Amino acid sequence: MNTDRRDWWKKLPVKVRKDVLQSLAQANTGETVGHAEAMKQIRAWRKLQRPACVSLLALVLTLSANGQEVIREYYDIARTKVKYEYQVDNSSRAKNGPYKSFSTTGAVYEAGSYKMGKKHGEWKGYDEYGSGQVTNIITYTEGAMNGVYKQWCFNAGKMFLCRDSYYRDDAEIRTKLYYPNGQLQKELDTEHGTLNNYFEDGKPAEETINGVHYSYFQSADGPRLVTSIRIDTVPCAIRYEYEPYRTGQLVGISFCESGTEGYRSFDYNVIGRPVCHSGKEGRTCLLDSTKAADAYRSYIAAPNPNRSNRTIEYTAKGDMVLGESNGALTVIHYNSTGIRGSSASLIRTHLSRTRNWTRMTL
Repeated sequence: MNTDRRDWWKKLPVKVRKDVLQSLAQANTGETVGHAEAMKQIRAWRKLQRPACVSLLALVLTLSANGQEVIREYYDIARTKVKYEYQVDNSSRAKNGPYKSFSTTGAVYEAGSYKMGKKHGEWKGYDEYGSGQVTNIITYTEGAMNGVYKQWCFNAGKMFLCRDSYYRDDAEIRTKLYYPNGQLQKELDTEHGTLNNYFEDGKPAEETINGVHYSYFQSADGPRLVTSIRIDTVPCAIRYEYEPYRTGQLVGISFCESGTEGYRSFDYNVIGRPVCHSGKEGRTCLLDSTKAADAYRSYIAAPNPNRSNRTIEYTAKGDMVLGESNGALTVIHYNSTGIRGSSASLIRTHLSRTRNWTRMTL
């Protein structure tokens, strides 16, 4: 610079001179526009005989990327493999502008933009092995998920669309999940309060028929069995649970939700001696004659969707005869104390108040 230009350089504000020097340093490390390119632009300005201060301003804008600083982080000390590349606002130092992350192979792994420190606009994720295949697309508005969210999964050497969702202010509004064969697996719509699940053959894993909610299980080589039935009754719902893998027999009944005062349940894993729980804390209750009658009455009245519930009969002496689904019979003899101190005759008395128990088959 000549004497006149040195004078106006010294008269510039300290911050402006600092920005120029910082921009030149960035250019020398390759983090912004190269020094040679910047000087080329300055010479072009000089040919137009612009004032020297205008040339300096052009240099600041060129090297600082309009008030932005380009940041690169590396995997290695030699700085040969870029890990992240993004821009920050010079005043706030917040990420602002394009962003990219790279895999160790140099392939783009994620690409999007920031708006003053928050993800904004469309973000894409890519296969880290460099195929260029998009693995997910997420739309943001100043940090919040807003709009489309799509995800592609890998199966048997191929990518397939496994998720198609829509978000509003970070809340999931609608979602569809898919199997590798393209069959719908799950369908959620929070605005309409619907949730449907499907097996890979297209049959429903859950469904509601006439207000009754059914859940199913289907193994690779077994039948599709009902695993639970929920009936929304007044004052609270009744839920029936069934063995899901082999027999499909009824194994439990609950009335009201657990954790509520009205909750009570019966566990029939050992049919000859049901386990009773009740109350807000779900404590085990004494299975006296009244509760025993309630347990067996509830069992016999329960739905039998898998056609595998046991039959229950009573002999004249009060013995209980359990019929298995395969035709086998199990006889349970009761002594004078019956179930936990209650007599079999009392159980029969309670049961006979509502039905004829001479023979009862489900």
